[in-house]
Amino acid sequence: MQRYTINRDFLETIRQAGGTGRYQEYADAALRGFGVKVTPQGGIAYYYRWIAPGGRHGRKVVGHYPATAPSAARELAKKIGATLDHRQDDDVTLIAKHAARENNAQRARVVPTVGEYLTQTYGPHFRSKSKNKSRADRTITDIRKDFAGFMDTPLNRLGMADLAQWRTDELFRVKKPATRGTPAQYVKPATMNRKMNAFRGLLAHAHACRIITANPAEGMAKEDEGSGVVRWLKPDEEHRLRAVLDDRETRNREHRERINGDPRRNDVFEPHHAFTDYVKPAVLFALNTGLRRNEQLTLRWDDIDLHARTATVRDENSKVNRTRVVPLCAEAFEVISAWRAQCFQGNVHPIHVFTNAAGELLREVTYWAGLLKAAQVRGFRWHDLRHSFATRAVEQGVPLDVVSRWMGHSRIEQTMRYAHRDNDFNARAIAALDRARMAAVQAMQQAA
Repeated sequence: MQRYTINRDFLETIRQAGGTGRYQEYADAALRGFGVKVTPQGGIAYYYRWIAPGGRHGRKVVGHYPATAPSAARELAKKIGATLDHRQDDDVTLIAKHAARENNAQRARVVPTVGEYLTQTYGPHFRSKSKNKSRADRTITDIRKDFAGFMDTPLNRLGMADLAQWRTDELFRVKKPATRGTPAQYVKPATMNRKMNAFRGLLAHAHACRIITANPAEGMAKEDEGSGVVRWLKPDEEHRLRAVLDDRETRNREHRERINGDPRRNDVFEPHHAFTDYVKPAVLFALNTGLRRNEQLTLRWDDIDLHARTATVRDENSKVNRTRVVPLCAEAFEVISAWRAQCFQGNVHPIHVFTNAAGELLREVTYWAGLLKAAQVRGFRWHDLRHSFATRAVEQGVPLDVVSRWMGHSRIEQTMRYAHRDNDFNARAIAALDRARMAAVQAMQQAA
């Protein structure tokens, strides 16, 4: 191929001649692979062409005349050629070029900060994948709050040492200071693990999208959470709690006119109604079903099957993202039936089972702390109603695998801790083995 000295005079001659109706190419005499291509209409483009190690021919446009001067285009082509793999390159040269391309890509890449990535990329992704949008929003907000110190840190500057230090600081963070002889309360390992798991999701996503070359949380083991303390409602405590619920109902009925006149209420309770508000049915339903608080407070009336006597927990509201069906015992059935009859009045057809007086979704049962104080039940949380349900189910001989399904546990080991609370569990298990052995012996004797 004939080669030409590609300079401004040469290109001006081509441009002034105009298009010839066909493509023309001119190779440069100074730099191998550099040249110009003229379109049928007379447009002039600079290019760099090469042959890759596999024999494939490549071509890359590096500019246009007259916007780019010939000397500038030649220098750009030279720089591009220095990074491309050529058929004549030896192994050492190919390795060096590959490393140079990686370094250039790293320098050119603008790595977002943790906060930017959470807002612009991971947050929208996480929300789109989640069936429960409100829970997803809370998770995103919690990540921003719990890892506030990392929000301005570029993702590629975040290392395992930073996460380890955060974990240490979190475990030594005082949630509640010591008062009147009561020791200070620190963040529990389970709480720290839950926060770290949420942040792991962001880092794993950034790694999968190749924003970072390694996930700093990948090699970090979870903190040992221990067996945990299972708190359940003892018979005398339950008796006092039920008495307080009844007393509250009585007081509300005595002040019915004042309560019904509250402008924040969109409903009224009448003397014939079973309950004055949602509090008593919510407490009794939790005690008799073992639902988690969020599962119960997001429960819809469509999830209640009074004919089958079941409540269905939807996967989007379940902690383990699995749908499950929980049977209703006699008291749970009576409570929810009476509450439904009270809620569905005239043209009122609420969607959710438990709402406040204004018809809004609940985040918690507002009067719970006051009920516990009045009943003198100490060290007890709403979640412990769930523990109470599971403990009693095991005490009454319900098989552990059945209790596990009702509770929505992901592992049977989570249910096993309730068996340890039942003094008769082992005795019943051994008795079952004895009965099986006796039945086998009797069958053998009859066969003989």
